[in-house]
Amino acid sequence: MNDGRAFDHQVSLLADGRVLVTGRSTTNYYRIAELYDPTTGNWSITGQMDNERAIHGAALLPNGKVLVVGGSVRNTDLENAELYDPLTEMWSQTDDMEFDRVSPRTSVLLDGTVLVTGDKDWEMEAGTAELYSY
Repeated sequence: MNDGRAFDHQVSLLADGRVLVTGRSTTNYYRIAELYDPTTGNWSITGQMDNERAIHGAALLPNGKVLVVGGSVRNTDLENAELYDPLTEMWSQTDDMEFDRVSPRTSVLLDGTVLVTGDKDWEMEAGTAELYSY
């Protein structure tokens, strides 16, 4: 790994077997994502996210892209979402969520829609859920 990551990052297994690591490092909030290739044992830096983030959610979509949602950066909770395309190694913005969500959970449903639930704030968004479809 090029930079150690704290507990509040995400790891996503890509369809081609590589591993995408996103989110905060041990020393700062991170926009840079890294790829691990288990066939070579090598780490490489890949496209840079549009937003720094930590404590976010991630889901591998049926089309091979990775959806990253919510999180927090410097005490600001995020409602934005972005997509990582492993073919181009680029990030793109996608529709924002209705609520900001810190430490959300993501579940890919059978039709490819992603159910996003939860938040750290038990009195607010914790009782809500959102659907993301691409």
